[in-house]
Amino acid sequence: MKSSFRATFKPFQNSKPLQYSKLLIHILWNIILLISSAITLIILPITDYLNNLDQGLSSIYSSWNWSLIKTVSIISLFIYYYLTLKKLSVTNKSILRCIFIPLFYIGYFGLTWMTMHLILVVYYASADFYFLINSHIKDIIWNVSFIINLFIGYKIISLTPTYPDAGNT
Repeated sequence: MKSSFRATFKPFQNSKPLQYSKLLIHILWNIILLISSAITLIILPITDYLNNLDQGLSSIYSSWNWSLIKTVSIISLFIYYYLTLKKLSVTNKSILRCIFIPLFYIGYFGLTWMTMHLILVVYYASADFYFLINSHIKDIIWNVSFIINLFIGYKIISLTPTYPDAGNT
């Protein structure tokens, strides 16, 4: 019993405190992304629907206002997805990874949505001016904040220590 317990935690025996802090940063970032993903998938559509009850179900995703410029976000998301899988050396995708990885990337959309609105509200300092902003400016702010969020996320994933499999050591 004692030897199997040691074999299970063998990768962590020689770890430094810095590696634990990097792992903690990575876990916290993933929690932020999951919360952002929940906001994106659940709260935003519900609030948009409640604000537009007279227009019916077709208004659920009307606030996203997709445009050609936002395709930059989607393309960068796929590039980021590839780089992340390459960094983590994911060869066999488990069921949990198939469920959670898309949620993390949906979380980037929510995080970007919140970042964009925070920038706009802080910059204009009034909700009245927010509605006067040109949609092209919104798209540029969206793409810039999206790429910044992806960059931060990729740097956090790069910080994450990799541990050898306990069964192979």
